[in-house]
Amino acid sequence: MGLQKTAQTHALQEGPIGNPKGRPKGAKNNTLEEVIDKALDKKIPMLNGGESGKITILEALTLKQVQQGLKGDHKSYALLTKGRERRESNQKDILPPILDAMRSLHEKHEEADRKTSSKTEDVQPPANNEDGDNDNKP
Repeated sequence: MGLQKTAQTHALQEGPIGNPKGRPKGAKNNTLEEVIDKALDKKIPMLNGGESGKITILEALTLKQVQQGLKGDHKSYALLTKGRERRESNQKDILPPILDAMRSLHEKHEEADRKTSSKTEDVQPPANNEDGDNDNKP
C-alpha cells in the first residue's frame, strides 16, 4: 500500500467532526492577565513576628523584595521604587478623566434640577380665601 492510497482513505471521513457539543455555557475564556491575577490573589499562611495569618501571594512576594532590598540587593530596591513611581503616575493619569466625568454628571444634575424648579414656579396653585372658598367660584 502506497503513501497515496493511505492519504486518500483517511483524507475526509464522513460523520461528526470537531467538537459537536462545543464549549459548555458559562465556561470562561481566561486571559493570561486573569490567570496571573487569580494566582497572585490567592491567600497563603504566613508567620509575621510570631503571629500567624494569611496574606496574598502578591503581598508575600512584595515583602520578600523589601527584605532583599534592605539587605542591599539593588535590583530589588530598583524594582520596588520603579513600581511605586509607576503606581503614582497611573493615579495622576486616571484622576483627571474621573474628575471630568464627575463634573459633567454634576452639571447634568444641576440642569435637571433647574428645569424641574422652573416648572414648579410656573404652575401656581389657586389662592384660597380666609373662609376656605376658592376665588374661581362665580
